[in-house]
Amino acid sequence: MARGWAPERTCIACRKKRPKEELIRLVLAGANEVTPDFEQILGGRGAYLCKNLECLEIFSRPRGFMRPFRLKSPPRIGPGIREDILGFSGNSLSETVERDG
Repeated sequence: MARGWAPERTCIACRKKRPKEELIRLVLAGANEVTPDFEQILGGRGAYLCKNLECLEIFSRPRGFMRPFRLKSPPRIGPGIREDILGFSGNSLSETVERDG
């Protein structure tokens, strides 16, 4: 493995590639419910989202999650997912917004 290499993922909202550590992983859990996977250890289909308000707003609508999770109907969005993501992001959320916007 080359020195300095880090896995990259694509944000489902803005479609920008970023290092995996800069993104929040969302998982489609058992009962067709989207939940954040902050530790990136949960099983199931995952998608990644930037830690900024703009990307969060794009995918906070139920239909926003249909394509990345290959669903025919909108999934249930876990209770408080927006608040969980904002709380987890903390100061890094505002730094990301300033850098991107």
